[in-house]
Amino acid sequence: MNNKTEPSGASHIYPLKWWFHLWHIIFIVFLWIVWGNVLYFFGNVLLTLFNAGDQVTASTLTLPLLVSIIFIIFSILAILLFTASAFLSSFSYMQITPEGITQKRYFPNKSIRCGWSDVDSLGKYLFADVLYLKPSESIGLPIFFIKLLKGLLHIQPTIPLSNYSGWPNGRLAADLEKYIPKIIEKKF
Repeated sequence: MNNKTEPSGASHIYPLKWWFHLWHIIFIVFLWIVWGNVLYFFGNVLLTLFNAGDQVTASTLTLPLLVSIIFIIFSILAILLFTASAFLSSFSYMQITPEGITQKRYFPNKSIRCGWSDVDSLGKYLFADVLYLKPSESIGLPIFFIKLLKGLLHIQPTIPLSNYSGWPNGRLAADLEKYIPKIIEKKF
């Protein structure tokens, strides 16, 4: 720690951990391999159909051709979507201020902003440490099905801590102890 004293109203920004970026790169490479094989397979189906020449009638060509084109378009869109999501999510961050927490996610474009009084508890979700929140302001474009699913299942909003640098042994943990000591105290 520095010997410098910080102003009491200091704001800290925490980027994603390095392994989170690595995970995205591995996932994208995997998708390129899988969807590349799909493109190769359906491309070969199309070539085989076109090379058959006079042996193929319009009725036998229509269904395989239609399915192949749909899968090729879907594959290209899936590759582009997941590549864009990995790239954009690398700019995500968490900001801690005296007023509360802002978690900015660039993909999907939905972020969370809440005050310290909105933090309900600290717990685990699968293998990650998360802050469970009371209902808070949602920033960005909500995806209809996710919003519907959350409404049906009564899913409590969360902010994952394990993805961000400074957790559990760093400045993020110290900031959370400073602003919500009773909630952090229960965890440790």
